[in-house]
Amino acid sequence: GGNEINTLEDLEVLKPLKSLIQLDVFDSKIQSIENYNKKIFQMFPSLESVDNLDKEGNPIDQDDDEEEFEEDEGDDDEDDEFNDEEDDDEEEEKPPAKKVKKN
Repeated sequence: GGNEINTLEDLEVLKPLKSLIQLDVFDSKIQSIENYNKKIFQMFPSLESVDNLDKEGNPIDQDDDEEEFEEDEGDDDEDDEFNDEEDDDEEEEKPPAKKVKKN
């Protein structure tokens, strides 16, 4: 926020970024331009969100990255379970208790 973007022309320097998918212009004067977000989407076809809104004006789900991270953590839990199984295997490798024969 608080950037020096005042006009749509100020965004022209970003045109070479062909894979730009998100742009936030919070707290800039460009927000005072009517339909600024639609105009920015027109300037940058690769954009998926402007100020955390998609092309239809719907809020984007910013938790996606966090959920992916949590899912990755879940994979670590599986590794922990695997490690627990290794511990179980070690216990099974102990020699069996001696049996005493009765006559």
